[in-house]
Formats: sequence, structure tokens, C-alpha cells
Amino acid sequence: MEQSLQGVKTVRKIAQTKSDETDQHKYRQLRVAAYCRVSTDSDEQEMSFEAQVEYYTDKIMRNPQWRLAGIFAEM
Repeated sequence: MEQSLQGVKTVRKIAQTKSDETDQHKYRQLRVAAYCRVSTDSDEQEMSFEAQVEYYTDKIMRNPQWRLAGIFAEM
């Protein structure tokens, strides 16, 4: 606040800098993690696990709004 000459306080408005909300979201990435699992010890399931990891890694990396936080696995 500023003091005016008559002793009355006045408010000075500071203009907002030009910033579009979409620009702010453009630089904020969502951290995304994948959860992959297999239910048996068979070789076929192991291939399924590898396919899941590859699929989710590729899917997350291709989205510019996402950042890979990790792959969580249960085997």
C-alpha cells in the first residue's frame, strides 16, 4: 500500500504479467508409473511381462505431458 498526501491509504494494482494458463500446463508433466505382473512361472508369461514393460514404457514416453516415474513389477 502507498501513503497518499492526505494520509489516506491507497492501493496500487500491479498488472499481471502475460501468462496463459495453457502455457503453464505445457511445462508441467504428470509423473506416471506402470504396474506390470504375471501370474505364473511359464515362459509364455515371461514374454507377456516383457511385452507389458515395453508397451507401457513406450506409451508413457510418447506422451509429452507425462514423465516416466518407474515400472513396478510383480512376478
